[in-house]
Amino acid sequence: MSLKEKFESHPVVWGLTLVVVGFVAGFGASEALSLKLVSANNPVSQVQCVVEGVESLSKTHHERVMALQQEIVRLEAKASDERIIGSYQREYKAAADRLREDVSTERAVLDSSLAGLALKCRSA
Repeated sequence: MSLKEKFESHPVVWGLTLVVVGFVAGFGASEALSLKLVSANNPVSQVQCVVEGVESLSKTHHERVMALQQEIVRLEAKASDERIIGSYQREYKAAADRLREDVSTERAVLDSSLAGLALKCRSA
């Protein structure tokens, strides 16, 4: 008779083994469920992140863009003025186009500056 057959043929040992295995499995499941219930009842506090300096950075960006747009309007007015020589009109038009590129560069600089700002996170 092998050890397995001796073990399976003894009802007390077989029954106690099943009880111990069932207890360990139940205890593990109970711990897992209680942790899940505790986390559901006490949700983790949310983290709030505040980017410092966005208002001042945005304000100066808008001021620069507004100045560039006013200059574009002035140059476009001169480029379309019929009293000005045609070659000068083309120069004004080219200058306005360069300013449009500067506006797009300003937007790219703003985006990269916003990405580079430090985030200050604190729990709510």
